Amino acid sequence: MKKITVIAIVPIVILALLSYIFYSSSIEESYKEEGTKPTDYVIKIGDNYTLDKTSAKESSLVYQNGNDRRSMNIDYLVKLNWNDNYIIYSKKENVFKRQYCIIQKVTGDVVYTTSRLKEFEKELKDRNIEKELLKLSKFDWYLP
Repeated sequence: MKKITVIAIVPIVILALLSYIFYSSSIEESYKEEGTKPTDYVIKIGDNYTLDKTSAKESSLVYQNGNDRRSMNIDYLVKLNWNDNYIIYSKKENVFKRQYCIIQKVTGDVVYTTSRLKEFEKELKDRNIEKELLKLSKFDWYLP
């Protein structure tokens, strides 16, 4: 009877431990300012850019330098990253299709766009962009 109990308990303990590891916050978890919500926050991208998330669907990439302010709407933004020269992101076009884009930070222009991941990865390599796209939850969130 003891063996049956141990055999029954061990998988439950393992499952509970794996669930805890998977769902708990890790050390790498990003900062979330108190009051931010998954549909209303700002991600700071360097000194002059922010990503303003205003709903589950809508985001705006905002450039602000003194009185110069420009904004680009990006619907269904999924992943993001940046370096000193470029901002990269992916967005949902539909259930099966993603759009991958590269923005040059100095001009704010979209310099590359494709729906093919392999082509996007090649372009990243060609431009020496050594960043991978990350889910928005991996970045620090601030109140708008």
